[in-house]
Amino acid sequence: MRLIINTQHRENYGAHDWDGEGQAPQYWKNKGGSIYIVENLSSFQVSKIRKDGIPTLSKLIESSSELSQEFILDFTFVDDYATPWDAWEAPWFLKYDNSNWIATRSPTYWTKPVVENYTMTAEGGRENYSSVVLGEVA
Repeated sequence: MRLIINTQHRENYGAHDWDGEGQAPQYWKNKGGSIYIVENLSSFQVSKIRKDGIPTLSKLIESSSELSQEFILDFTFVDDYATPWDAWEAPWFLKYDNSNWIATRSPTYWTKPVVENYTMTAEGGRENYSSVVLGEVA
């Protein structure tokens, strides 16, 4: 099974002219979102997630500041080979490796094929980000 996580990004347009003093003006606009996928889940893992939710991934994905927010809208399970996203979307595939969650995606909307990846950290943080253009020698 695959776990599909859908998020919403929001930007506080009120903060564009904010001087940093006091509370930022509030004028939030929705700005799309992301799709995160965890593949090859066992029936035990699916049952555990259905019972307990996704607290670890929530802490890594969700973020909030005076300027922007990302939060989880929903999550669901699909068969291993189902692709419940549009062709123009570039979902992040998540893999747990050496005590870290690694996010990887291959956007198809750029001129050349690219693979992006990063290590997920608390509150939407990203470490070790890389973007490699496929077929080019560094």
